[in-house]
Amino acid sequence: MAGEAFTVGATVALRQGLPAFLALHGAVLALLLWASAVDARERIIPDGAGLGVLAAAAASAALGGDPALFPGPPWLLAGGVLAFLLLSVLALLSGGGVGGGDVKMAAALGFFLGVPDVFWLLLTACLAGLAWAVLRGEKRVPFAPFMAFGFLVADALRLFLAF
Repeated sequence: MAGEAFTVGATVALRQGLPAFLALHGAVLALLLWASAVDARERIIPDGAGLGVLAAAAASAALGGDPALFPGPPWLLAGGVLAFLLLSVLALLSGGGVGGGDVKMAAALGFFLGVPDVFWLLLTACLAGLAWAVLRGEKRVPFAPFMAFGFLVADALRLFLAF
């Protein structure tokens, strides 16, 4: 399923005449939507979704692109490590509320977005997830939908701040 989501996202973006860099963002969004649906239903993020995001991160790093939109390989690596460390600490502190799939997906998104964009993604996702849990009175919520929302916010901020 991850391959299909990746292919659909990239194909739709490329058919719209978007550059390959943005097509990869479409593919990552498709993977996040798939992971969100699975996480909401089964409370697990499929490994294939994270691996697809990692493949997009590798392709993005290989393509390079506009320096205003592309942070460069050292910042991509830092984003992945930062996301992994932050979510690992949350996983240890949450007593099972943050799972391994959340940590892996956050790290993959960090490798794709880099610093500082992954910071905005995680901040948005954590605040939105917390608000959702408080408003609905839930102790545990699926985190992938909030990472998808954070991804959109981080991308919008990147484009807004670049121009």
